[in-house]
Amino acid sequence: MSRNQLLPWYIGLIIIIIADGYLLAFRTDEGAAEFAQQTAMVVIPAVAFALMYLVFKSQK
Repeated sequence: MSRNQLLPWYIGLIIIIIADGYLLAFRTDEGAAEFAQQTAMVVIPAVAFALMYLVFKSQK
């Protein structure tokens, strides 16, 4: 039985969608908080996809 190789991508995508949805739901009009939220919406997916890429590379 082979394992689905895209499972880490699906899990990562779900985590990113949940995190971004949370940040968008509680977004405020304050400048400092808005910058931090927008930064997190870029950093969270970048880190998640980088870690998933490293996992794929280590399996080969």
